[in-house]
Amino acid sequence: MRSYRNSFQYKVATGRWTLPVAILLSLAVWGSTADTWSDIGVVFSCAFIAYLLIELNTRFSLIRTRTTLPSSLFLLFYAALPFLNAGGEEGIFPPLFLLALFCLFSSYESPRAPVAVFHAYLCLGLMSFVDACYCYLLPVMYLSMCVLRSFSARTFFAGLVGICLPYWLCWGVGMYRHDTAFLHDRLQQLVAFSPMDYSGLPLNACLSWAVAVLVAGVTGVHVYRSSYKEKVQTRVMLHVLLVMEVGVHLLLLLQPSRFNSLMGIQLLLGSITAGYMFSLTFTRYTRWASAVLVAVWCLMCLMNLWMHFYSF
Repeated sequence: MRSYRNSFQYKVATGRWTLPVAILLSLAVWGSTADTWSDIGVVFSCAFIAYLLIELNTRFSLIRTRTTLPSSLFLLFYAALPFLNAGGEEGIFPPLFLLALFCLFSSYESPRAPVAVFHAYLCLGLMSFVDACYCYLLPVMYLSMCVLRSFSARTFFAGLVGICLPYWLCWGVGMYRHDTAFLHDRLQQLVAFSPMDYSGLPLNACLSWAVAVLVAGVTGVHVYRSSYKEKVQTRVMLHVLLVMEVGVHLLLLLQPSRFNSLMGIQLLLGSITAGYMFSLTFTRYTRWASAVLVAVWCLMCLMNLWMHFYSF
């Protein structure tokens, strides 16, 4: 019987050429869908995310092998959704969320946990300042702190100060300019809950969402069932990723009008859990699953490119 080390899945998961090939394919797709030079900001944003994903795995040992698969999966699936590459404000949310996750993981049993929590919630505050729906992730962040054993009175108030800091700075600028209308508009958006209306989602967005949910569900269950093999710190952080993933999925379900804003976060979390599954498990099931994942990516690319150029 042939060893799994000779399998295609193993070579992709641990090979040195996986990330360069993913970058070239992503650039090819982006180049065919970019409308203006302003879209180049998306490329730099995704490059920064790919680097942070590698640093996240190196710093916290989420995957106990050398792999760039999470970064590669994120680049490929983000590029496969041209409606996320419009060069708008949606591009700043995934890197800010990943920075918040990095700071939150740093608070695990740390004597300087309030500092790390402050920076994590500052990133969340900046995200909510641009798109108010991210403020609804506040309970998920506090629940994640409980899982990370970093919740205390000091970290609770450090988080509140961090998320309120952008609004406080905006209030100071508004008072200096004698114009606080912009701040009032931001605060009103925090309490304005959008209706659950799915009619505005095009067919390709719905199908892409279904694929993301399926991949997240399959890989999330695998991570939950296999995390007992890991060290306590790694197991705790993997469970935090699952909590975050469920929270983002629920928020997207309740706020479909924020689809473009939240889908990038969904892909980011799903790429980590999928990278964990395909980098550490080499069975007949995962070999077939990896082949299906490649086929799904190709179909998503073709469908979204067709919808991008020939809208019905």
